[in-house]
Amino acid sequence: MLGIDENTPLLMLMGIPILIFIWFNIIYTVLSIPFGKWSDIYGRKAIFAVGLSLFMLTCTGFVFTTDLIFLFIFFGIYGAFNAATDGVQKAFAVDLLPSNLRGTGIGLLQTITGFAGIAGGLIAGFLYSKNESYAFIYGAGMSTISLGLLMLMNFSHQEEKNDKE
Repeated sequence: MLGIDENTPLLMLMGIPILIFIWFNIIYTVLSIPFGKWSDIYGRKAIFAVGLSLFMLTCTGFVFTTDLIFLFIFFGIYGAFNAATDGVQKAFAVDLLPSNLRGTGIGLLQTITGFAGIAGGLIAGFLYSKNESYAFIYGAGMSTISLGLLMLMNFSHQEEKNDKE
């Protein structure tokens, strides 16, 4: 197990989640700008695909880990996922939208993302209540499907059209 038992001090039990989320935020902060630069160099689709792959790896890791060290590692990878997708998805949307619809498009993207987050959270919560691993298997599965769909899509024509505006 995570090296935690009935003799573990309460202060340590309370501090572990705080340290894990501090670690997550450090990784997210350190990698956000590089992932943004890489999306300018290698393309938004490629970096977004890297992000989805990192999420798939994170969820898969959470299914199998029972070690505190690996929990920290996978939360670091989760921070990298967020760094690779948060800003890049918005930049990707801007690249694909005509200039007269960019504000509306970003608003719609954020709205859909919010509702999808609520639905995904409810589904994952239900699955977690049945078995903790099911929620992470669901996350890995959804990221795999998303990655597959992303790879099937060809955005180059729309990006070229919008570059001329």
